[in-house]
Amino acid sequence: MVIQYPAIVSEGPDGCTASFPDFDWYAVGPVPVANLAASLSQALDGLISDVLASKGALPPPCAEAQPGTVAVPPSGAIAIKAALYLIKADQGVKNSELARNIGKSEGVVRQLLSPATPSKIQSVEDALATMGKRLVVSVTDTEG
Repeated sequence: MVIQYPAIVSEGPDGCTASFPDFDWYAVGPVPVANLAASLSQALDGLISDVLASKGALPPPCAEAQPGTVAVPPSGAIAIKAALYLIKADQGVKNSELARNIGKSEGVVRQLLSPATPSKIQSVEDALATMGKRLVVSVTDTEG
């Protein structure tokens, strides 16, 4: 699972504007073209964080950009929390069950899922492993 979401970008005289169709209530811009990638990633971090904090339904990520869109990844810290959140929901795992499986309290699980609380990668890996998943990290070039 790659955590990224499509954005529709339009260029205008004042810079670029963008919207995230999976989060239909949010738009970015106008921002200079040079700042677009960073602005989109920051905006997506905020969108995902809002969903996680409200325990809402996080849209499934896109595997690749569709025609007319660009695929936007969130920050690594938000991506691992989003992945854990999505997998937990997909498998119907409750916080209490995950806590038992990793030998921690339910409060620790809530912290692992909280965008406001930094998490150790090993803790997220342990939680993912109990659901038959593993974390794989990739590094790409920055744009701009």
